[in-house]
Amino acid sequence: MLNSVAAGRRLVLRAAVWQTAAVLLVALLFLLRGVPQAVAAAVGGLAIVAGALLAAWLAFGGGVLGAVSAVLRLVGGWW
Repeated sequence: MLNSVAAGRRLVLRAAVWQTAAVLLVALLFLLRGVPQAVAAAVGGLAIVAGALLAAWLAFGGGVLGAVSAVLRLVGGWW
């Protein structure tokens, strides 16, 4: 095994931090167009980050599993 589940979780959290920073930067840029546009960009971007975190939680939340169960969790987001 090359990577542990903990390494996958750390990678997901690092990616979520970068995505959140990008969302905030885009929202700040949209602030030049107006407050409603900035709020829309922030809400939409944060919804995507929340979805990614939920998918990661479903994929990495079960601990040690067999190969088939692990692949099903990663691909399908199954419990």
